[in-house]
Amino acid sequence: MPNLLMPAPFYASIRDSAAGSRRFQFRIACVAALACAATAHAQWTVTSLHTPGGTNQSHASDVGLNGGVVQQVGYSTISSVFRASIWQGTAASRVDLNPAGATGARIQCISGGKQGGGATISGLSRGGIWSGTAASWVNLHPAVAGQSFVLDIAGAQQVGYANVGGVDHACLWGGTAASFIDLHPVASPSSYAVATNGSQQFGYYNTTPFVQHACLWSGTAASLVDIHPAAATNSRITDVDGAIQAGWADVGSATVACVWTGSAASWVNLNPAGATFSRINGAGGGRQAGMAIIGGVFQAGIWQGAANTWTVLPTPGYNSTEAYGVWHDGTGTYVVGAGHNIATSASEALLWRLPAGTACGPADIGRQGGVGGSDGLLDNNDFIVFINYFFTSNPAADRGRQGGVAGSDGLYDNNDFVVFINQFFTGC
Repeated sequence: MPNLLMPAPFYASIRDSAAGSRRFQFRIACVAALACAATAHAQWTVTSLHTPGGTNQSHASDVGLNGGVVQQVGYSTISSVFRASIWQGTAASRVDLNPAGATGARIQCISGGKQGGGATISGLSRGGIWSGTAASWVNLHPAVAGQSFVLDIAGAQQVGYANVGGVDHACLWGGTAASFIDLHPVASPSSYAVATNGSQQFGYYNTTPFVQHACLWSGTAASLVDIHPAAATNSRITDVDGAIQAGWADVGSATVACVWTGSAASWVNLNPAGATFSRINGAGGGRQAGMAIIGGVFQAGIWQGAANTWTVLPTPGYNSTEAYGVWHDGTGTYVVGAGHNIATSASEALLWRLPAGTACGPADIGRQGGVGGSDGLLDNNDFIVFINYFFTSNPAADRGRQGGVAGSDGLYDNNDFVVFINQFFTGC
């Protein structure tokens, strides 16, 4: 497969239909430079989940299925009180999940029809889970802890942290307070289990008060595996998606988004070109959600496992946006987060959606890994697929006529490249 990120020039000899037997040298390295341009996105919709009138701010932290319906979870601050919230695509659909007796609550995660987070009871945070209603609240707070919070759910497992003896301990539950398992490594100043895939737990622990290392567990404190990258000073796992762990690391003077596949050596830097800061907050369906600072601008966006797949999410009317969760299924891609409303100065929960089958113009012919098909993105995968089509005389590459005019002519020549490049940079 042609590699568009090759460091050395690679030349392909292509017949020019205008000159018969005349040939010219087309430098694929130039195409590579074009392909490394910022990824374009298809027609995403963005919806504010913020309920006007009495709501000070709102925040969407995760998105997932509940009863076959895609829902969003987080919180709304109403009269300065945190209210656990669940939405179904609109601000008007918000359901308040604050448990009876709680003076505040926040939902952090959703999976398998359950939601996880915490409620403030008697002035202290109590980790717990819901099943879609306020009355369904189950208090998971362990007797040994001062405070606790659930950060993720998968299968029968819940993970998070509990403050034991004044120290935050990574922990694991199985649906009841009595099922509490302390994952905290001995002598660590603090630790947090932030994600689970239902069998393993992922997060980070402090080796000193100011140094954090990404790690994973397999159900016990003794099972901890440190996967801190050798090049980093700090690292955190923030979510897991199948075999991929996602998060961020401090490398040199920059914080960079990154992924792992179970070991320190597997670490991959996903910092977008031109970004001075980036991080991943959520992962799902082969995608990672987070933010990057490019040109001094905070931008919400998503990746698909590589730095050059970074896609900025549209945010008309908002700035300082950040994505926290992502869900992808047969109906499309859903991303949740928050942004600063320029007109009202309120921080608002946001939902982005890209319907399934949405192509990003005629140049959207490649998916992650250089596989043929549209994915709503314009990136180097489209160039890889086009080049493969061209050199195998696939009719999909016959898109240019004499003079670089769009249209097929039964020939595979430089006119096809001219038209494809024009289509690529025209965008969605």
